[in-house]
Amino acid sequence: MEAGGNPRQYHFHFDGHWNAAGHRMAGPALTGGSLIGTALADALAR
Repeated sequence: MEAGGNPRQYHFHFDGHWNAAGHRMAGPALTGGSLIGTALADALAR
């Protein structure tokens, strides 16, 4: 998340959980960037 510049932009301000942008950023990294992983990350971000 730090690679994106401002790591706080990927979290909700009130509780620290990832927001939609955080899921889009983390999903491919957690799944190895596979096509299925990217689709899963996109689905979770909705």
